[in-house]
Amino acid sequence: MKAIVFVCLLALGTAAARAQFEEDKHYVVLETEKTAEPKKVGTRLAGHARHVNNGWFTYTFAENSPVTGLGISLGYQYQINRSSWGIGKNNESLLPDYFRLDGGLFWQQKKCRIQLNINNMLNEYLYSGSDGFNVRYWQSEPGINGNLSFTYNF
Repeated sequence: MKAIVFVCLLALGTAAARAQFEEDKHYVVLETEKTAEPKKVGTRLAGHARHVNNGWFTYTFAENSPVTGLGISLGYQYQINRSSWGIGKNNESLLPDYFRLDGGLFWQQKKCRIQLNINNMLNEYLYSGSDGFNVRYWQSEPGINGNLSFTYNF
């Protein structure tokens, strides 16, 4: 197996006292390099995306604002050139590109934090799986969904 991986992490940290942004990009090439079956040399290994991008933005409102302690966040994941878990003819087994948008609202005072996260805000049908080896299976993610959490730091 030959693996060429390029990872670039760009973390801008705090662009302002209340704004934070994180971004990363991965480029991955996984191919068979040595095998007992010579015709498989150079074929793509199954189950990964060539390009993966992630980003997350968080903004906390100023302490002197009417909404002290309130914050918002927005994040995404974008996967391009995905392969399923079964490689088909002509080294093809592509899944559609994947884009997911998540967001959240939070309120924090001293040691307490209440947070509401909403996942898959665009309500896209997102899935992975395989259509090969005489078996077909797909695993899908839920549509728009969320969770509410309460944190207390001792």
